[in-house]
Parts: sequence; C-alpha cells; structure tokens
Amino acid sequence: MVAENSEQMTIPRHNPGSYRLFREVVIEAARSPEALATLSAAKEGKPSTESVRDRRRLRRIQRRPKSKSWRRKMSERLRRRFDLIGPFRPWTRKELGMIGTRPDREVARRVSRSLSAVRAKKFALRAARK
Repeated sequence: MVAENSEQMTIPRHNPGSYRLFREVVIEAARSPEALATLSAAKEGKPSTESVRDRRRLRRIQRRPKSKSWRRKMSERLRRRFDLIGPFRPWTRKELGMIGTRPDREVARRVSRSLSAVRAKKFALRAARK
C-alpha cells in the first residue's frame, strides 16, 4: 500500500541495463526450443490471415525503389544490430543445398534458423538465378 503523500519513483523503461536484461532473459526464453515449438504448433495447418490482394499489394510495395533516406535509415539500423548482436552466421553449402529439397519449416528446424530466414534465402537464391 502506498501512502497518499509519498512520491512515486519512476524507473526509465529504456536504458542500456533494461535492454540488456530484456535481451538476456526475455528474448532467450522466447527463442527456447519449447517456446518456438509452441508457436509453430499454434500456426501449423492454419491458413494465412492475409488476403491474396493484400499479399500482392505488399509485394508491390516491397519491390518499389527505395529512397536515399530509407537506405540510410536501414544502414544505421543494421549497423546498430551488428554492434549489439554481431554478424549474421553465414550459410554453409550444406545448408544452401537443403533449400528447396524439403519444406521450409523442416529446413529451418534442421539448420537452426528462423522460417523467415529460410524463405528469404530461398527468394534470394531464386532471384540470383534469373
């Protein structure tokens, strides 16, 4: 119980210590095999909530040329990510060879990468072949 006349102490939500704690505790717990399996099972076999029209519209937006300010902002964001987490793990030949031979979800599990990372790499490989 808080007295009526007492001052309330405020703690800043975002500071280096809170971010580090969040990264070490919350993000690690969310990336645990059990948490990922729970999320995957919840989505498995369910249709996408996105309409075909919305998917097409999103693809058109993503393919538009990007402005210099957008590229600068993305560069800064990726630089901050690199400083905090480190570089992305490079794909091995064995991992690349699995893409397209099995379902994306299975490849992601086998190579310990996210489903979106596998899909992005598959898209990049397809674009590189053209």
